Amino acid sequence: MAHENEHDEERPRGINNLNIRDDVTDDVPSSLPEQMGGIGLPPLFPGTHIFRIPQSVAQLIETYDEIVKDAQGNAMADPANPQQALLVQRIRVRFDKDDPLLVVGSSEDGHPVATSISNQPRNRARKGEPRILVSDMAYLLRESMKYTGPLTKNSEWIAALQWAAGRVFRAEHGLSAYCNDQKVRYIHDASDPTLRGSMLDPTGQKGCGERLYTSSFRLPAQNGQPGGYSDLAYCKKCQAKLRGFFQIERFLKPTEAMLADDVPF
Repeated sequence: MAHENEHDEERPRGINNLNIRDDVTDDVPSSLPEQMGGIGLPPLFPGTHIFRIPQSVAQLIETYDEIVKDAQGNAMADPANPQQALLVQRIRVRFDKDDPLLVVGSSEDGHPVATSISNQPRNRARKGEPRILVSDMAYLLRESMKYTGPLTKNSEWIAALQWAAGRVFRAEHGLSAYCNDQKVRYIHDASDPTLRGSMLDPTGQKGCGERLYTSSFRLPAQNGQPGGYSDLAYCKKCQAKLRGFFQIERFLKPTEAMLADDVPF
């Protein structure tokens, strides 16, 4: 019995040599869905590192609209159109596998990480104290990079990010995950001998909306050895198997060596 590709070399090639039939094929949607799968970036486990911002940071900036809310969390009306919520445009820089942040120094030198940082402020005040709204991007530029230029308009935020291209900052980081209640959850795949495998829940049960943070990925100490971290954890509410993703938890002040440019970065 001949194999299907046994005579491939005898088949005509090139558009001028083909006998084309205009058979009906599936239509291509105008908006293609995101492709699933692929190889993600390797996990960087919780700790403190110095990161370099890519030179291409200006090309990673995007804008989005935020609904302005009052101190009680209620949407504020647009004065020009009271029937609509008041919107303000924000700036976000999204580092991905093609343009990641890179660890500088330590045993993890050159390790890439993906994350996003925006100028959307959130409340930093202690419970019961008046609101203090500060964005992650403000901490990055003011606290970690000691940027002194103005930051009152989006054009000024963009100028600051252009200034930051190729520079370094220091931060504490951890892991986080979201148990998506809009999608079928992943559960443990008992057939995988590595114990890391997961599969879509054959019952079709969706996630529960729970969020996991760094403490959920901590491993206990064993046999006298200190515990570490895993990039996998189980949702405490529904037992979905979740992968942790890099998350900056605190932007740190630069070291004296960084300020003095004594570190060969």
